[in-house]
Amino acid sequence: MLEVLNQVSLDLGQGGVMAYDPGRRGAADISFVAAYVDGLDGLGSMGTGAHTLDETVDLNTFEALTKRTALLIYRLIKE
Repeated sequence: MLEVLNQVSLDLGQGGVMAYDPGRRGAADISFVAAYVDGLDGLGSMGTGAHTLDETVDLNTFEALTKRTALLIYRLIKE
């Protein structure tokens, strides 16, 4: 799945997507299930201060991230 997401991101001109250790993703849901199932994290909003009282969300990223997620789902369905 990461390869497909990376290609989608590149095709949309959003840059490459790199894998991070899911066990080190803090309070993200993926950190609790990564040892048991494959999954993708990072399809949501962007911002700063993730999972803290100072967390912010950059609303300007919603359109690009929505396009990337929609195209990812489309390509995964077509595989």
